[in-house]
Amino acid sequence: MLAFQHWKGESMMLHKRFLICMVTVLLMAFGVRSVVAGAQPGQNVAQAQATASVTTTPAPKPSVTATSVLRLTPTAASQYVNAIAAVAFAPDNTKIVVGHSDGVVRVWDIATGQELRVYREDSVPIVSVSFSPDGTLVLVGSNDGFARLYDIRTSEKKYVVDARRGGKLWSCVFAPDGQHILTGGDDSVARLWTLGSADDPLAFRAGRGAMLAVAISPDAKLVAAATIDGNVLLWEKGADDQIAADATVFDGLSGGPLRSIAFSADSSLVVTGSDYPRLWATDGTIKMTLRAPNKFVTGAAISPNGKYVAAGGTYTATAMLWDVGGNPSQPLRTFLGHTEKVTSVAFSPNGLYLLTGSLDRTTRLWDVATGKELRRFP
Repeated sequence: MLAFQHWKGESMMLHKRFLICMVTVLLMAFGVRSVVAGAQPGQNVAQAQATASVTTTPAPKPSVTATSVLRLTPTAASQYVNAIAAVAFAPDNTKIVVGHSDGVVRVWDIATGQELRVYREDSVPIVSVSFSPDGTLVLVGSNDGFARLYDIRTSEKKYVVDARRGGKLWSCVFAPDGQHILTGGDDSVARLWTLGSADDPLAFRAGRGAMLAVAISPDAKLVAAATIDGNVLLWEKGADDQIAADATVFDGLSGGPLRSIAFSADSSLVVTGSDYPRLWATDGTIKMTLRAPNKFVTGAAISPNGKYVAAGGTYTATAMLWDVGGNPSQPLRTFLGHTEKVTSVAFSPNGLYLLTGSLDRTTRLWDVATGKELRRFP
């Protein structure tokens, strides 16, 4: 789906004012360039009690969604050095990528727990991470306004997209074709960039406040954004990369700033995180509001088969799972183990696993069916 924003207190208005004060607009020129980066090996720390094995079965075509996290102010970030900012699975279920608050990005092998790659962004807080649809590139968004793309095989930094014209970068994701990326920032404009091109990006404008998370539907027909003002914005994108219509605004129905947004695999639903996770139809109808003690959601995701929604929140050190066809007030499962607040969640493309990141500096892999922790990545 980010430089973290630490949400304190129970007053929603205070949350909103605090984040607005932290958001600044820095308008600069943009461009695309290429440089080279290195990688370092490392070690993992697997949970001693984990007995279940991790399999890596072939995946269906994955959905392309935003990865969203708990955002911290610079002061709060200094208290959580190396905290997990964003997590994502590779499309073949064999690897994960993890972004940290201190600008470090690590790629891990799921089956062995081996650290495969390390990328460093000069201590600039990471805002989002994801793999390209073919699994060959890693997209890293950082709060300095740049989106960087690494070749997973060679560690070469293949592209650098300068998105500083939008101020601070809050979110970036791949388009389903792997040739474009979508960015969202302070200026309430989502921009679709063509990799390797100096052409101006396609701009989706709204004027509804900073875009804290962005997403592209798996069928590539819709672009969505979640804003600091609590709005869901939805655009139709034409086949010729033209904007087919003005944004549809799902306005005033969510509690406070929206911190995450993601499409279902069939492009028919959108899940958002604010005070609670909410499941929307693309016409703006709220299908479900999922309630639990885990209020003020920092990351939410929908499973590839559309049956489950997972979310992490600011008030507890847990992630929760709901059955979309079940009781919205009763989570199906709670994932216990983190010692600090959960900042980011992601389903594996095969739907078997849930990945969570936390302020406790660990990333954990869970069995969706049982809730058991399978592996811990430091």
